[in-house]
This record gives sequence, structure tokens and C-alpha cells, in this order.
Amino acid sequence: MRIIDSTRVSMGWNNPRQTRRLDQIKKIGIHHSATTTGSRQAFENHWRGMGWINGGYSEIIHQNGDVEICYVPTVVTNGVGGHNTPTYNICAVGNYRKNGAQPSAAQMRSLLERIRFNMNRFNVPLKKVKGHNEFLGHNFNICPGMRMKDIRNQVSRPTTPVAPQNIRFMNKSVPLRQRASANSTAVKTLPIGQEVRLLGNTSLATGSLGNWTNVQAGNVTGWVREARLSTTRPAGISTHTVRSGETLSGIASQHRTTVAALTSLNNLVNPNAIRVGQVLRLPASNTVSSTPSIPAIRVNGRVRVNANARNWVTGQPIPTWVRGETYTVQQLRNNNNEVLIGRNGLATGWIRRSDVTVV
Repeated sequence: MRIIDSTRVSMGWNNPRQTRRLDQIKKIGIHHSATTTGSRQAFENHWRGMGWINGGYSEIIHQNGDVEICYVPTVVTNGVGGHNTPTYNICAVGNYRKNGAQPSAAQMRSLLERIRFNMNRFNVPLKKVKGHNEFLGHNFNICPGMRMKDIRNQVSRPTTPVAPQNIRFMNKSVPLRQRASANSTAVKTLPIGQEVRLLGNTSLATGSLGNWTNVQAGNVTGWVREARLSTTRPAGISTHTVRSGETLSGIASQHRTTVAALTSLNNLVNPNAIRVGQVLRLPASNTVSSTPSIPAIRVNGRVRVNANARNWVTGQPIPTWVRGETYTVQQLRNNNNEVLIGRNGLATGWIRRSDVTVV
């Protein structure tokens, strides 16, 4: 799934007809475009013909699974007449009312993921996730074509957790090899405390090599000796798994350490090239005690968005016009690690504490 940020190019983005606070969003409206194909630009031609200032949807899910963010959530869109202020509107491109047509697997995955994401983001209960024709006064409408009962069932379906025994840790720094052989090429070196996922394949090598196990470390797979794996992380080892939008400087700030320390400890060639899912070792606490503490952050205080900030907490890219600007703190959550910033009483978005500086 690719996220496309169109919040600064969608029609009327800089002069919205109506705005709202985030806490006013109480529902999620699901739509289909009723067209075989389509794009935001094509839909906008239709909306302009209707005299609208802003478009109909906050998000568009394309048939290949790409997600296009059309407006920041404080902009009210025109998806469901009479219900737009409290409704966050999402549209799947396609005509799902004809001949039993259904979204592609990629489009459905993205739709379900965005519904779950926005439910959590705006604290919307499942019963408030509705198809266009389920809103009061709109039962004549056949949009979204899809069976919303099935959609809600899939949204509520719990994900299968990884069994604890399926995660192991390296108890010694060793190479991850392409094949189950000490003579095989090393793909990378796994540090002490590295998390690996067992892939279920083992190979009994000859001689004194012992058992080899096929594992995945981040997005890399290979073979390590079973003797190098442990069911518990070695004592004194702490790690951080890189999330979307995080930078090494932000991670260093979050854990009160330095970029230089993380680069050295993790043998990073390019500190600007960390990957989502990559597991970074963190220095022991006594090695960073001299690091200055992060200034306290408080509601109604002011913060400046760091120039290198990349993504909102939601995963959406932070527009360039937000970076370097000063905002008021409106809310705090997750032990003050996530900050809702805004201006003039209107929320701009949730951002990580490590991506702002108290001013």
C-alpha cells in the first residue's frame, strides 16, 4: 500500500468551505465511485460541475491498493448530505453495484486497513462505520455497492498474533548466511539481541556444524545455527523497531542517546538509510546518563515541527509547509510521546514527540 499525499493539491484545500475539530468526527462513511475507473482529478471535474468548493472524500482507495489522502481530517468533505461534519468519508474506486463486481484483493486490504486506522485515530466504534446508503435519509442510494455487514465483520476480525516461541534472539553476534553452511555467503551480521522470526525450515548439516535454522531478521532471510538462538533477549540488551516516518535522530532523542552512539552500536553505514521494521540496539542506560533531558511538553504550550520530520503518527507524510512552523499543543497521549498540534483552535495532526521541539 502506497500513501499519496494530495492534501495540498485537492480542490479547495487552501480555502475549505467548512472545517471541524477532530473530536467532532464520530462516523466513517464508505463509498464507491460508481465508475469502472477513476482518479481524483476526474472526480474533481464532476464535483466542480456541481458547484462544490471541496470534494466528496477525505481518502480515495485506488484499485491497486494505493491510498490517496485528499484532505486533512479537519476539512469537511461532501460524501453524505446532512451528515458531513461528523463523517470521515472514504471512497473505493470502482462500480460495485453491477454484475457482482467486488474490489480487488489489494484494494480490499487497503480499505480494511484504513477503516481500522481511522477508527482508532478518531475513536469511532465499529457500529458507526456505515455505507452511504445506511445513513439516515439515504436508504434510496445503492452506494457503496459492497455488503457493509461483511465489511464490518472483516474489520472486526482479530489478527492472528505471532506465537511467542516463534520469536528468538541472537545470543551471540553471528553472520546470517544464504544457505545452511558455514561456507555460504553471509547476507549480514546479526548483533547480540537481534530479534529473528523462525521460518520453520531446519537443516541438519554434517560434521560438527550442528543444526541450522531458516530465519527472518527485519526484511532479510537466511540461515543461522540453532545454537546461536535464545528464547529470551540477552540481559542488558534493549532494542527499538523502526516505524514508518521515524528518523535516526528522532529515535536517538526518544531514547535519550545520540545518532553517533546508535550508528556505532548498530554498524550503520548510512544513518539516513534506516528501514521500517529494522531492529536497532540501544545503548545501556548508564552510557547515556549525561544526555540532556528532553524539555517538558504541556497542553497549550508551543512547539516547532522539526525540519526533518517525515510522517504524522497516522503514517501520512507531513506536508513541507508544516515543517519548521510553530504550533500550539492541543492534546497529549501515549505517555506524552504523541502530540496533537494546531492553530487557532483547529487541529493540524498528531505528531511524534521526537519530531517537535519545545519553544
